Amino acid sequence: MSKAITFIGGDSRFLYAAQYFEKEGFDVNRIYLNRDSEAKISDTVVLPVPVLRNGFLTAPLHAEKITAEKLFDILPEKSTVYGGVTGELLFSFARKKEINLIDYYKDEALLKENAILTARATLELMRNEKIPVGNGKIFILGNGRCGKALADVLSSVGGNVTVVTGKSSEYSFISFKEMQDYISEASLIINTVPSPVLGEKELKKINKKTSIIEIASAPYGIDFDAAKRLGINVIKAPGLPGKYFPKQAGVLIAKTIIREMNKWQK
Repeated sequence: MSKAITFIGGDSRFLYAAQYFEKEGFDVNRIYLNRDSEAKISDTVVLPVPVLRNGFLTAPLHAEKITAEKLFDILPEKSTVYGGVTGELLFSFARKKEINLIDYYKDEALLKENAILTARATLELMRNEKIPVGNGKIFILGNGRCGKALADVLSSVGGNVTVVTGKSSEYSFISFKEMQDYISEASLIINTVPSPVLGEKELKKINKKTSIIEIASAPYGIDFDAAKRLGINVIKAPGLPGKYFPKQAGVLIAKTIIREMNKWQK
């Protein structure tokens, strides 16, 4: 297995991921496209999670916006590229250059651990925003990995948790249909569902003092335009592990990619 690996894009998590690879004996090259346009890219590349945000490479440490087309122009033919949340557009670019594109964000262990980090980071966000845990009812929308982890973390620190779900939960739970009748009781709403669940109809029933946090990925679950019209503040908080626990999240990503690399070597 080649020990040369190139990191392109990513937030602070990927600085720690790169450091982990270095500790494991890899020859790591970090590329900043705005000033390293002539830099040599190895045949193994790591891209961020998500690879694209709003149509551009997720690269807050870069000075310019980088399209998928520009990104794949510089990737070597027949290289192996690891990216998180890739999507069909990137696979179509990869096929044209015979690139082996691997989505490491499909790894179940990574998703489970990342959900726990997301829940812990949400608690940190609440503390920063001075949102109390034990002051009223907390509605968690969704009962997937992040919803379950949030319920565990918030209930462990005294939160009165109600899970809004299409299935049962070990915590107090109601259906999305029943939510219409009870949502006015919530002092805090956290959405984990990446599809519409909190529209204008529901938002009109919410107390304007209620805190709302959106942690789902695009296309999100909250109608932000309707919330703005109604004077309701929504905290949009994607990528929380990278903001509050970048080292743990970065090491987790690095370990996952190394596991994937070992699979392909067998």
